[in-house]
Amino acid sequence: MDPIIRRRQVGEKLRRLREAAGKSQADVMAAMEWSKSKVNRIETGSVGVGKSDLVALLRFYAVADADEIEALVTDSRAARRHSGWGEYRHLVSPEFYAFVAYEESALAIRSFQPLAVPGLLQTDDYAAAVTGWRARHDRVTVDALVKLRMRRQELLERSDGPAFFFLLSEAAISYHIGENGVMRGQLKRLMTHAQEPNVTLRIVPFSAGLHPRWRDPYVVLEVGDRGSRTLEDLVLYIEDPRGELVISERAAANTTLRPSVWLDDHRDLEERAGDLDATMATLEAALARLPRS
Repeated sequence: MDPIIRRRQVGEKLRRLREAAGKSQADVMAAMEWSKSKVNRIETGSVGVGKSDLVALLRFYAVADADEIEALVTDSRAARRHSGWGEYRHLVSPEFYAFVAYEESALAIRSFQPLAVPGLLQTDDYAAAVTGWRARHDRVTVDALVKLRMRRQELLERSDGPAFFFLLSEAAISYHIGENGVMRGQLKRLMTHAQEPNVTLRIVPFSAGLHPRWRDPYVVLEVGDRGSRTLEDLVLYIEDPRGELVISERAAANTTLRPSVWLDDHRDLEERAGDLDATMATLEAALARLPRS
């Protein structure tokens, strides 16, 4: 499991232990002589925690179980290793950086996109058009972001990879992104992916009307051990103009943001999206509407 995930798991455990001990973050700041930002960074998994600090913190929380202490020390040590995604850390938000690590450890990935093709299914030309829109990034940054998306797509080819369930609003394939040739190549890519055995891809037609998540691009990840196929957690990733969120089922305090609730809504929407034949017909119609020039 990627060290990014380990850090977040250790942080969640420490937060729960603090709350169980009846301690506030202010109590920790005073006892450990830490800043508020350090406490927050540790509990959110933005940074790791060294062994001496961890042992002192557990002592403050009155954690006496030797096995529990040893397990946390082991997990904390693993969390301080370098992530395989480290070269991209400066390019993306901390939330997306964590999401990429969770994505790689997923047993199943369920995604809904209302306005654009999801990154895992984008061609390099489409990805460049999206990331470079209105000169938001320079050419070097665009190339690096496209490289990141292409690397993420290696999951689609892995024999031990996750199962994929993509839902796209009909609007997502109706907006013309890039030149006609870019959009044509993207639609053909979707038609290919839709017929792959590890991918379920459905277009949610305009006629389906409103649904609970009609405006929200999101991904629900079933995260666990690939070898045993054991589910360990559900993780929700949401992105919108206000920012990004990565929420673990085990850490979710807000019921409306609980990943399992979004998973149920996603499964309901899958039933409304129709079958593969309907999706292929919608993609073929979108392709036929594109000018030849």
